[in-house]
Amino acid sequence: MKTIISSVLNWIGNQKDWLTVIFSLAAIIVSIYGLSYQKKINLINQEKEFLNEQRSQAINVSMWISSDKVDPTTPNVTINNANVNAIYDVFIFSVSNRSSGDISDLSSLTKLGSDNYYKDVQYIEVLPPGRSKVVMFYQNAMGGEHSVPEMIFKDSNGETWFRNKNGNLDKVDPLNKLLPKYGISVPYSQYSKKVFQP
Repeated sequence: MKTIISSVLNWIGNQKDWLTVIFSLAAIIVSIYGLSYQKKINLINQEKEFLNEQRSQAINVSMWISSDKVDPTTPNVTINNANVNAIYDVFIFSVSNRSSGDISDLSSLTKLGSDNYYKDVQYIEVLPPGRSKVVMFYQNAMGGEHSVPEMIFKDSNGETWFRNKNGNLDKVDPLNKLLPKYGISVPYSQYSKKVFQP
């Protein structure tokens, strides 16, 4: 009987060693997983911080229709650059309030031909800080459809942004790469003949 008890105690003692090894390995695996997970979280936070830094100037640029007048001498769209720096290559265009709200809205400018979109576009090479007003063609249609402005602009860091009809902000290609994709020709200064009031 003593031999059986002694054998059982030896077996339990040997099992304790194995259990210690297994628990140690499990602890190491959990630690490695935890470090990997924390590293992933840190990387995501760094990317968000970088994007927020990039967007820091762009988020301070907005626009709205200040009047629905279509008189070509009365500015009806206000652009607010609430930064201390100017913004550049400001390309404003009118779309339907039922448009998709993404950069492909540019295709609506040339769908009726390349000569018809000039009235729906305004280009400002340099927009100073503060509020400015421009004339944009405005249309109303049955069923509540009407024109709304969207805008592409370059911040002082050289990043180009698209502000859609709903106020959403997306980073896009520079104008000289973006507009030719939609059949909008250069020079852009040909679109800046309408009334502009800084």
